[in-house]
Amino acid sequence: MDEEYRPDNVSRTVTRDIRGLKYAVRIWGADSDPAFMLLHGVRDSSSTFQFFVDSLMGSWRVVAPDWRGHGQTQSAYQGQWFHDYVADLEVLIQSFFPDGPLSLVGHSLGGNVASVYAGLRPDKIKRMVSIDGFGMIPVKPADFRNLLSHWIDAERQSKPKRYASVAEMADKLVAANHRLSWTKALFLARQMARPLDGGGFTWQFDLMDRRSMPTMRTLEEWGACWEHISADTLWIAASDPRPGTVGSDLKAFAWIVEQIGKASIVRLPETGHNVHHDSPGRLAAVVEPFLRGERPDPELTTT
Repeated sequence: MDEEYRPDNVSRTVTRDIRGLKYAVRIWGADSDPAFMLLHGVRDSSSTFQFFVDSLMGSWRVVAPDWRGHGQTQSAYQGQWFHDYVADLEVLIQSFFPDGPLSLVGHSLGGNVASVYAGLRPDKIKRMVSIDGFGMIPVKPADFRNLLSHWIDAERQSKPKRYASVAEMADKLVAANHRLSWTKALFLARQMARPLDGGGFTWQFDLMDRRSMPTMRTLEEWGACWEHISADTLWIAASDPRPGTVGSDLKAFAWIVEQIGKASIVRLPETGHNVHHDSPGRLAAVVEPFLRGERPDPELTTT
């Protein structure tokens, strides 16, 4: 097999005390470079953005935290709820960007957190990019009752899945995304592997997130936050949305388009949910000019 992907830009990691947890924050670039913050998705880590960062043409200071329960950041015993990520972001911004508004770029969960935060604190965000994050499929009241009941009843979490090698973990990533090369999968697997006592590896994320996420239950709740966004916004959609997401629900996605405007949405061809893995160069070519104040090419906008 081919060798592991070799980054063009090397990151460093610092730690911060964020709401009672030791947070790991990855940083690329010099402190003097123009800066923005990257927010990753569920069951992922800040290392997921390496290919995107390597595709940027200019010099940037990129600040990317590992969310609570992910990567090298501590887990909270009670699990991770959506509003915890939003509150963590508030403290992270105070820690790294205390002097003025900043640009936020988030994928999936990270994009959802970024868009909600931009509506809660419009004075703190000048530009916001959400990569395949359009809120969540509405949860019916009866379903939410069952979901909450399950959360109360469920035990902490069964033993994590054990993999014999990092290469086996890379195979898992490739199987889940046919557009991901082996070299990149091996890089990601090595970044997110945690050794287990007795041998083998598992992933560096807390599986509790699967049953503690849906604290915003209706599209109207998302819209109530978005309507207060004053920042320039860019919403990037995958051409092949993942089943079970808003992007795959025609009715829900049409409602989203009405709220945020067709001109703010770009759909990148030949991409699945992990746009930053499938087409990091094309993604950077859209996001980087936007961060500098340019609007996307109108031909790229989509419904």
